[in-house]
Amino acid sequence: MTGFVIRRKTLISMLFIGLTMLGYISYRNLPVELFPNTEFPYLFVRVSSFREVDPRYMESQAVIPIEGAIGTLEGINKIETYINPGSARIYIEYGDRARLKYAFLKLQGKINELRSTIPDDFDMQVIKFDLESISNMLMMLEVRGGGGLDRVRNIVDTKVRSALESIDGISNIEIFGGREKSVEIVLNDETCKAYGVTVSEVQRLIGQNGRNVVFVGQAYGEDRSYFVNVIAEYTDVRDLENIVLRRDGPVYLKDVADVSVGIKERESISRVNGKEAVTIQLFRDAQANMIDVAHEVRPVIERLNGALSSHDVEIAVQVDTAALMEDNINLIIDLARVGILLAVVVLWFFLRNIKLVVIIAVAVPVSVFASFNFFYAFDIPINILTLIGMALAVGMLLDNSVVVLENIYRKLSQGMVCGRAVTEGTAEVWRAIAASTLTTVIVFLPFIFSSEYLIKMIGRNIGVSIISTLFISLAVALLLIPAAVHFFLQRGGGDIPGQFRTVSRNDRLFQVYTLLLKSGLRFPMRTIIGTIALFFASVAICLLLSTGALREEESDELNLYVTMPAGTTLEAADAAIADLEARLEEIEEKQDVISSINKEDAKLTVKLREDFRKIRNRDIGQVKSDIQERIKDYSAAEVSFEQTRQRSRGRRGRGKGLERMFGIGARTESVILKGSDFEKMRNFAEEIRLHLYDLPSVTSSRFSVAEDRPEIHLLSDTALMERLGVSLAGIGAELRTFSGGITSGLKYKQGAEEYDIVIRRGADESKTVEDLQRLLIPGAGGAATSCGSSAASCIHSDFPASTG
Repeated sequence: MTGFVIRRKTLISMLFIGLTMLGYISYRNLPVELFPNTEFPYLFVRVSSFREVDPRYMESQAVIPIEGAIGTLEGINKIETYINPGSARIYIEYGDRARLKYAFLKLQGKINELRSTIPDDFDMQVIKFDLESISNMLMMLEVRGGGGLDRVRNIVDTKVRSALESIDGISNIEIFGGREKSVEIVLNDETCKAYGVTVSEVQRLIGQNGRNVVFVGQAYGEDRSYFVNVIAEYTDVRDLENIVLRRDGPVYLKDVADVSVGIKERESISRVNGKEAVTIQLFRDAQANMIDVAHEVRPVIERLNGALSSHDVEIAVQVDTAALMEDNINLIIDLARVGILLAVVVLWFFLRNIKLVVIIAVAVPVSVFASFNFFYAFDIPINILTLIGMALAVGMLLDNSVVVLENIYRKLSQGMVCGRAVTEGTAEVWRAIAASTLTTVIVFLPFIFSSEYLIKMIGRNIGVSIISTLFISLAVALLLIPAAVHFFLQRGGGDIPGQFRTVSRNDRLFQVYTLLLKSGLRFPMRTIIGTIALFFASVAICLLLSTGALREEESDELNLYVTMPAGTTLEAADAAIADLEARLEEIEEKQDVISSINKEDAKLTVKLREDFRKIRNRDIGQVKSDIQERIKDYSAAEVSFEQTRQRSRGRRGRGKGLERMFGIGARTESVILKGSDFEKMRNFAEEIRLHLYDLPSVTSSRFSVAEDRPEIHLLSDTALMERLGVSLAGIGAELRTFSGGITSGLKYKQGAEEYDIVIRRGADESKTVEDLQRLLIPGAGGAATSCGSSAASCIHSDFPASTG
């Protein structure tokens, strides 16, 4: 075999050149991401309500039927359900042999079958759970400009949103701040009572007259057929005003309501450094590469800034997760390059011959680039795990080549001719280096076939990168190295440098090695005991490091998650966050404080300066401790650096385990209480929290439970409702306009703009319990009745009977 190699040096060189070039092409076509896109054996069903409901009602009407349908599916290990007043999440854990793609389709089919039996108040969605869905936010943009916040929001809605949505790979855009335009239908209560017009009736007629596309049949031409669709869109306010409510008269919508283009009620507030701004969050498609999408988004932002400069509007990138990914990947690549350089320096120190160093060093890039062909074949992207595997393999790439080269030169030093020395030198060691490579490879095979999905994912990415690289390095050592050595020796006349003929006893390294060898042979028991002691000391150090505190992830941003008391209004939340912003104002290291405020929760992002460590010589942990000290007596809301489980909405909660596995993230632990008595569990949790707070290693402790919310309960008389033809759906439609507007679900189009159609009552209503009793509820035959007089009785209570 070796004789064939040295006779076909051109063939061997062209083979490895071709593999290297093909590997480079594969490298350029491989997707690049921070973590591998892997599927976890989880699916979850998210049940959301258009309004907040009693958890017991959601459990009986939606959750239990869904769990019953899920229980008929095969391959399920466990079902977990979490119910909140406004939503529920049902987690389904599958077994090892489950095929998630088919399981997703089967689960989706079951949910679709249930839709007709579940009340219309609930919306159900089946969601896959993978690493990409843990954090799929791509960028956070801040839009600032003159002319007021509403003007900036209008420009974002008309000019910016469409440009960003058209980018391939962007799945969703969320906009915070400012107020959206809408078509406001403000009903006059007295006129509606006079004509017996109800809100649900108005909503139904708007929906009937404004369906986007209605298929009515087919029309046939000479040689083809055409589908006939009736398209009815609201493009003029007068189309809404002229909707007929009563044929007698007739009574139009404009007779009982004022229809105009107005401003929707604010649902969120966004601020930067205390000044309101419009925040845009870009979410990428789970199947799209984050870095590629970011490269598409950045030129669009630059183009928009150029176009909007005349409007005095600027778009600034506040958060770019793709840039963080690129920085981490480039850091690993740089570390690998430094490792290769150090390996070459060590080889030079021992070999002292530039030709030999070049021969050995060429094995590294050839092995690395050729291994990318395996990545492309097995559909493994370049991510942090594969790069770690290749970085580990770099140090082992040279072992096989060094062994082959040393044995060849040993034969030459014995006086063998060039061809025979290369042939016999390679033939003597090929079994040894092959066995050595296979023993290293076989260590990673159990990880690839592990039943634990996280271990399997790590083993597949790290294992394939190491295995492929080592197999290529074995081929390089047995084929390329002998051919290259024979080529250089032939050009040099078959002679070798003098220092390789014999080893001088005056060499310092030789003397140190001889001393250690004699000492070990003279005191064998001492050597064995010392080696065993060193082994156990190393194990102890590893255990101490693994059980120690987790290292905080280095970042220039800190996120504070604020949970307001139940029932908090947007205005009260705004005032509470303003107080929190004032407490953070004097932090010298901060660059921006970005606030996203909702009614019951908010998020503050403290963005630090690039050189924040030089300002007061504080690291990220010390800055975090300073923030904790400033907010320790803050009582308006619950503030935490970790997103609470009930506020995470199922997007990030399970990603913490992966961070902890890699030794990054916050130093947090959780205690979960389970039981049947909610109040006892709550009191016991408070006692545990107080005891934990007394521990010196605990900086803060809290517990998360569903909070009591002030409610008004309506107890219906079902017999009377049946006689009057009153439905719960009709009552719900009327009640939703009591505290604000309801969106009809249709759009009003004016040019390129689309507005929501919102139905609300007059602005002069007092919104008391007595007003609830006077609401008109649609009955049978178009008749209407009063809520309190006959259909239901209203009972006011400070807190609900149970929060679930």
